[in-house]
Amino acid sequence: MSGTHSMEKAWMLGPKVLERQPRTDKLDVELNDELDVALNDELDVELNDELDVEFNGELDVEFNDELDVELNDKLDAKLNDNSMLNSTTNSKCLTKIMRTSNDILVLNFNTMSLVFEVS
Repeated sequence: MSGTHSMEKAWMLGPKVLERQPRTDKLDVELNDELDVALNDELDVELNDELDVEFNGELDVEFNDELDVELNDKLDAKLNDNSMLNSTTNSKCLTKIMRTSNDILVLNFNTMSLVFEVS
């Protein structure tokens, strides 16, 4: 009789344990997914996109495009048109780039300096 009594207890405990599992899963799914999605996605999307797009985009697009397009075209035109500079000499070697203010960029070469106004 004691054997059947212990089986009845195990049988009664079985459904209770099974009923608790979905609650744990719901907590894991709801809390973890909400936290992961809400916090990580918001942080990744808002912070990284704002930083990458606004900070890098402004610097890369505005600053670099202005420098690459405007300054390189001006440099090529000025250096190539300047009769004092010979392509066989070392005078075209860029030694230093300085941005003295928001509007002024100075490029130092071996034998000369070029000053550009960046708008």
